[in-house]
Amino acid sequence: MAIAAAWGVVTSKNIVHSAFYLALSFSGVAVLYVLMNADFLAAVQLLVYT
Repeated sequence: MAIAAAWGVVTSKNIVHSAFYLALSFSGVAVLYVLMNADFLAAVQLLVYT
């Protein structure tokens, strides 16, 4: 999900769609942190970047 959203950021021509894809990408990275049992990093990812 995070890679697909990052691809959407790069290839989207609409700036608003790019922003939504970027938020989705950051959320996907936070989910990956949770899956690696790094809850603090996931919380920081969500708080700082969104």
